Parts: sequence; C-alpha cells; structure tokens
Amino acid sequence: MKKLMVGFVGMTFALGALALDKAEKPEKPAAGGGGERVVVYKLVDMAGTTTYDSCSPTEWTKKKAEIDEEARFFPRAVALAEKEWKENKENKTSFPKGAISEPKILEMGRFSSAEADKKLSSYRERGMPREDEKKKPAEKDKEKAAKDAAREAEKRLNVESAIMTIQTHMKELAGGGGQKKDEPAKKDGAAK
Repeated sequence: MKKLMVGFVGMTFALGALALDKAEKPEKPAAGGGGERVVVYKLVDMAGTTTYDSCSPTEWTKKKAEIDEEARFFPRAVALAEKEWKENKENKTSFPKGAISEPKILEMGRFSSAEADKKLSSYRERGMPREDEKKKPAEKDKEKAAKDAAREAEKRLNVESAIMTIQTHMKELAGGGGQKKDEPAKKDGAAK
C-alpha cells in the first residue's frame, strides 16, 4: 500500500512539473516563419467572377460581415429586380437570373505573409486559362465568331444591367431594414 501511495504521489509530482515546464515555455511560431498572420480568401461576385486576395484577420471579419449582409437581402432583391425587368417594355430578353449568383466569400486559410503570397499566386494560376486552351477561330468561322461575340456582348450588358438593378434593390432593402417598399413600417405600440 505504501508503494502504491509513493507511486501515485510521484506520478502526480511528475505531471505537475511537466505542466509547469510547458507553461513557462512560449509557443514557437508556426513553421514557415513568424510574422503577422493574414487571411487568404476567395470572393465570388454576382457575375460569377472569382478573385483571390488576402487581408488581416480584422479586415476579414468586416468583409465577411459585409458579404453576409448582402447575401441576406439577395433573394428579395433578385425578385424585385426581376419584377422590374419584366415591367420594363424596353427589355426584349428574359431576366438573366441564371447568370447571376449570390455573392460568396470563403476563407482559404490563415498564413504568414510569405506563405500567403505563395498561396495567392498558386490560386490565381489555377484560375487562368492556359495558352493552348484558347481557341482560335478558323477562316470560315469568322462570321459565326462575330455573331457569337455580338451575342455574348449583349448577354454581358444584360447581366450587368440586372446586377446594377439588384444592387440598387439591395441598398434599398438594407437601408429600410429589409422591408418592402410598399410595406409600411411597424411602429412601437402597434396592436398585436
């Protein structure tokens, strides 16, 4: 029994000393160098364009909150913009709902400044088309290519116009606390 007690006390002492030793040593910076940590993130805008960038953790918190706020009003703003689009007789095409996506922001990781630069260049290279993938139109397809280019330009203009309308509605919704234009604001003390 005496040996058991001495063993228990000895083990408790050893664990306490180990914990004290660990507490006294400051943690080493992460591998790859110290320095300030930055957040690398991916941003997808309403047109579907993906960009990669980095910022400080405090800036990340602000950007994330801003995009989350936009996403909160996005469905209602799209519905209002689509309604407005259909009411406008000048629009000969349908509302480009499929070409517009909800804005998104995604944290890719937190790195030291040097590591973040490497990650950013890697992500950006992946998003770039290779030279051999770019198609060159044949001589007889030049007319078709010109028509396709004109059609694509018209689509781009429609999408840009729709995005501007959506952004206007999002600002209105955010400024009005998310209420519809024709919906009166509820006052304090209103009948329940």
